[in-house]
Amino acid sequence: PDKLMQLVQGKQRKPEAVRFPRKRVDDTLAVACMRSLYSTVEDLEIVAMNDYQRDFWTYRSDVQPEYLEIVDPLKPRIGDPTDPLY
Repeated sequence: PDKLMQLVQGKQRKPEAVRFPRKRVDDTLAVACMRSLYSTVEDLEIVAMNDYQRDFWTYRSDVQPEYLEIVDPLKPRIGDPTDPLY
């Protein structure tokens, strides 16, 4: 219940960043996960897909500068789904 309330109220705590290099994600797996996410959002009809894509892009671009500071000196390859930091 407390975790749900944090999510609903927008006060979710961010997890600590992983600050060590990890292996790249297999590109087939990365694409399958991404497609599965989009498919699930679409199947649940919780939000229109064009709204979801726009809102997610906006959210990601808003938090990206802070994330890049947190994982420094590691440099994620933005837009590369095989990069475990992305």
